[in-house]
Amino acid sequence: MFFYACQKEDVTTGSDDSLSGNKLTDKQVELLGVMDNAARVIAKITVDKEINDEIANMVALGMYNDDYIKFKDLFQPESNSKLKSTAATKFAKRFRDVVKSSSLKSSGGNGFDLEKYLIDNDLALYVPYPLEDYPENMRTPVVSFHPLTNDSVNIGYLCSNLKSINQVQQVDEVDEAYSQERPVYIIEPDDIIGDSGGGTGGGDVGDTGGGSSNKSRFNVKLVNMHVTKFYGGIFSGGPDINIVFADAIVIDAENNMAAVKKHFDSPIHFSRREVKKMKKDKNRWKDVNIVLDPEWKEDELVNYIGMVELDKLGTFTLGVKATVKVSDKVSLTPSISYTYKSTNDFVGERELPRDFFLASEKDHNLESGTYDGRVIRKMNADVMFTTEINYY
Repeated sequence: MFFYACQKEDVTTGSDDSLSGNKLTDKQVELLGVMDNAARVIAKITVDKEINDEIANMVALGMYNDDYIKFKDLFQPESNSKLKSTAATKFAKRFRDVVKSSSLKSSGGNGFDLEKYLIDNDLALYVPYPLEDYPENMRTPVVSFHPLTNDSVNIGYLCSNLKSINQVQQVDEVDEAYSQERPVYIIEPDDIIGDSGGGTGGGDVGDTGGGSSNKSRFNVKLVNMHVTKFYGGIFSGGPDINIVFADAIVIDAENNMAAVKKHFDSPIHFSRREVKKMKKDKNRWKDVNIVLDPEWKEDELVNYIGMVELDKLGTFTLGVKATVKVSDKVSLTPSISYTYKSTNDFVGERELPRDFFLASEKDHNLESGTYDGRVIRKMNADVMFTTEINYY
């Protein structure tokens, strides 16, 4: 997915994605109202440390693609085999008590069941950063919800007893900057934070190492990644960085024909807490372990790596054109393109000529040093990755 370099960042918004633009459907308007009501209820009960600990422990099980827990798990833990318990959660008991004693019980009309709506519509409670990241006197979370028209800012609710016991007050602007000062819980549809990214491919193949070998065939793995930028807004979970690989080859030297061929595409998910730790510690890396090229043949003169952050808002076309040397006098620039559902979060692209790649595996000074014995290659100032050669 690289493709034509002359137009690397072709971005259009307002696509057919229902979350782009400002016009909401009747169903989305209903969803916003329900999430608003649920946020006010949850703000009342998450002043309780035991409930926050319960949420943190369930999130820590890592059952999903990011740091969240589904409301179905909170209300019906017995339906999830991974929770190993049929006991009702403290969260569910307190939630039901607040709804029962509150006008919110009928907020969706006569007979409306807030708990059932949260379960049936596969909503989740997202915790972008753990409470322990904040001072002890600042661990009462603000509860917000996905605004649907953007992924960066919305209102929220905070429970305070300054005026009366469990008085819920509105916070007018909850965004990334606010979340750095105070913990935030976010209510949102599971498919926004859970259905993209997270996949890793490939495994160890053959012997590894860049030294001498009597084996002539090899593949190349992307082993680790280090990401220090919060691509995408806080309401869309952590960044899902889609990695694309392609080869540039000479097809017919006599007729000056060359081509770029895409051969791999893998989304890798980073939680926001992972990125936050990497911003503080350059020695924190994520194991990815995907095969960049299953067999880097001699006629594949260049390998390309492109990256774009995936989300739900808009359409993004990533383009690359390769420079392929056909002969001493002729160089060609074949191109291809690929379109993603994404905003303009273009991460970057790298051209890795075969000769340079082999040389830099032995001489790490040609790149950016090493991590865990592997050469570090920069995609940009915020994203780096390591590679290794596997001979077979």
